[in-house]
Amino acid sequence: MTRLDRVEQTRGRFTGPPLTPRTAVIWSVLRAELDRRGDAELTVLDVGGGTGGFAVPLARAGHRVTVVDASPDALAALTRRAAEAGVADRIAAVQGDGDALAGLVEPAGVDLVLCHAVLEV
Repeated sequence: MTRLDRVEQTRGRFTGPPLTPRTAVIWSVLRAELDRRGDAELTVLDVGGGTGGFAVPLARAGHRVTVVDASPDALAALTRRAAEAGVADRIAAVQGDGDALAGLVEPAGVDLVLCHAVLEV
């Protein structure tokens, strides 16, 4: 079973609301990129990843994910979801803003960056 297959399996167990068209497109592009990368374990940076809608399935598939989000409440929910899914050791929650990534994450240590539905006002 490839890592892409594991992502597909974890998405199938998603018990939240139906995917929005935007989220479905993101998953489609993400699946294509994971397929292109083969069975490699990736280090993923999810900017504005909130409660882990992408991070938890990616971690279940065997990837390491760092979620950077400004909301401590969202990160607390992420930490809880990761623990419930048994992937807390594969997810790091970092509180901070996307415009300060250089001080939060080592750029050379990231294989893939997710940044979507992020709006700063």
